[in-house]
Amino acid sequence: MNRSSIGTAMAGLSAALLLSACGGSGPSATVRPDAAPAQPSAQAEEIVRERAGERWAHLIARTPGEAYAYLSPGYRELISKEEYERTVLVRPVKWKAAQVSGVSCEDIVCEVHLEIDYTLRMPVQGVGAVSSRSVQKEKWVSSGGQWYLVPSEEGH
Repeated sequence: MNRSSIGTAMAGLSAALLLSACGGSGPSATVRPDAAPAQPSAQAEEIVRERAGERWAHLIARTPGEAYAYLSPGYRELISKEEYERTVLVRPVKWKAAQVSGVSCEDIVCEVHLEIDYTLRMPVQGVGAVSSRSVQKEKWVSSGGQWYLVPSEEGH
């Protein structure tokens, strides 16, 4: 699957998730979130905080196959574990640290705020690697009694 196809597939997955999370009728072809919150908000926030931290620990350790289990069932239907591992491992970025700075949940959707420290190998000769920090948001959804990340188009 090429990058354009992945982007189109992810856009469709995101739209299906949002429609089902907003009470749209009919089952989603890719993700069927729970109809009711899996846990009270504070409990859900703690679970999602822990799962997000665990997933990033796997990415930092360069074990994306382990991080794959945290991705939504719909994403895993579209992208094989092997393809995900390959995609993550060939990126010119090396994640160094991840800190969950906040989690807020409403019903079956949580938003996670993270600070990610990373080193990026620059393709320009003589530049080498550049280290930086980025602030990111992730969307997590409850499905089948478990919380999963719905990847952005970057898919990490």
